[in-house]
Amino acid sequence: MALLSGFFSGLALLLTALGLYGLMAYIVTQRTHEIGIRLARGARQGSILRLVMRDVTLVLVSGIAAGTLGQSGSRASFSTCSMASPGTMPER
Repeated sequence: MALLSGFFSGLALLLTALGLYGLMAYIVTQRTHEIGIRLARGARQGSILRLVMRDVTLVLVSGIAAGTLGQSGSRASFSTCSMASPGTMPER
């Protein structure tokens, strides 16, 4: 059971990493023209990196907040649904 749980944990981590990569690529693609203009006007690469990371962090924090709220809501919902009376629980 622990091996299966570890496998699905690793799979979830892989999917999360791929999603974050896709999110960052999308944000940079949407702002490629603006980034090019800023670089042509003399902006430093550090300021461009801060600009992109600020946008990514904003989306990431809002996603973490939504996920945390959804998780706590589903936990409360599942805990009320899964309560069984002691007489109906199967024996092991």
